[in-house]
Amino acid sequence: MSAPILDLASLAALNDFDANHRARLIGAYYGHYEVPFNADEFYDAIKLVRLLSYFWALAFGSADEASENVADFADSMVAMLR
Repeated sequence: MSAPILDLASLAALNDFDANHRARLIGAYYGHYEVPFNADEFYDAIKLVRLLSYFWALAFGSADEASENVADFADSMVAMLR
């Protein structure tokens, strides 16, 4: 079972959500319940997901056609990490 912060961070990271979109996502998920993390912790989780995605792309790249897509994905994760 995954922690909701990781699921939400994955969605935000892979879709390059800005601060406004991240706040709306958290609000939509938690509604009137207390959010168990703050904005900085959420942003740290997003950076972690991007970093893991980058290494996943590097690890699973190969010399075939699919590797170009993986390389493009890795490049997009690097751009988001900056």
